[in-house]
Amino acid sequence: TWRGSLADFRHHAKGRCQIRLPDHHHALKACGIKGNPSALEEGRRIHNTWMPKTPQGHQVLLLNSLIDMYGKCASVQEALEVFTLLGREGKRDVVSWNSMLDTYKSSKQPDAALQLFEQMKSEDVRPDTTTYVIMLHACAGAGALEKGMEIHKRVKELISENNPLAAAIIRMYAHCNRLDLSETLFREITIQSPSRLSVWNAMISAYGQHRRGKEALQVFRQMLSQKVDPSDSTLVSVFLVQRMRDG
Repeated sequence: TWRGSLADFRHHAKGRCQIRLPDHHHALKACGIKGNPSALEEGRRIHNTWMPKTPQGHQVLLLNSLIDMYGKCASVQEALEVFTLLGREGKRDVVSWNSMLDTYKSSKQPDAALQLFEQMKSEDVRPDTTTYVIMLHACAGAGALEKGMEIHKRVKELISENNPLAAAIIRMYAHCNRLDLSETLFREITIQSPSRLSVWNAMISAYGQHRRGKEALQVFRQMLSQKVDPSDSTLVSVFLVQRMRDG
């Protein structure tokens, strides 16, 4: 649990042994999981206490963890301050960018995420698949269809092997009112790889979002016929669709 992780960290910190970097990382991750004011205060304490003691060669990992923690605790400004510090020192890596992009996305600032993504490209930082998944969610939130289509084109060769990426594209098109493109991609993927649960979930959710309950339930039945076991997320989506139809 998050409390257990923080307790372990405090236990090591009170002793005279050297604090290992993973202790910082896991403690900050635990703060981010909880995400409430007390966890934010604990994260600040770790930041202020251990940042000066962290060896120079390990500071980027700790600072990236801080961006992630501040973002998950809804402290966007503090996340940005750490991200800016990394920039001034020329130490940003793709994880730094992803953490800040995710902070904007999670705080419902998709336009800020889109602007930062353009800055990332202008600084010749190579995005990874995590970057693209985050940006597809940001495109969905901003209704940025053109940018979403650009990302889809860029990652086309990766979709066949990456479930989160495929699901994010389906959801992005649905949020941008292009359900037809969600359907096209869904058919292409499930013909080739019918066992990809996240893709089925994304399509059921997309139909539910557009109040197309009949189609959502048809996809669910088709999924079961392919012997794909539903997850809790699947069942919640189906329940909501059924309630919508009954209402």
